Amino acid sequence: MHKLLAQTINVNPYFIRLTQDIDAGVMLSYLYYEHSTNDDNEWIPKTQSEWIDAIQLTRTKLEKSRAKLVELGLIDYKRDGLPARPFYRVNHSNIETAIANAFGK
Repeated sequence: MHKLLAQTINVNPYFIRLTQDIDAGVMLSYLYYEHSTNDDNEWIPKTQSEWIDAIQLTRTKLEKSRAKLVELGLIDYKRDGLPARPFYRVNHSNIETAIANAFGK
């Protein structure tokens, strides 16, 4: 039980403030972490059910969060392969620029 309860999602508060949306901030925090464990330019495959398991957002909230993050230029999204699978990539330079502009960091 302790292992189950010790599972956490680290959320960067700047991502919440930057997106002005807690769900998009959680999604971006998770993707940013995933990229930190891989090559920065690597596309991360993540299905809807994998997202739901990872961050416990509904399908609608995931779609809205993804759309917002793409619109803000903070992530790239594509579908590729047969059958088509969703892939995500963090746009580090846009995140750094947005944070510097918004918060002077």
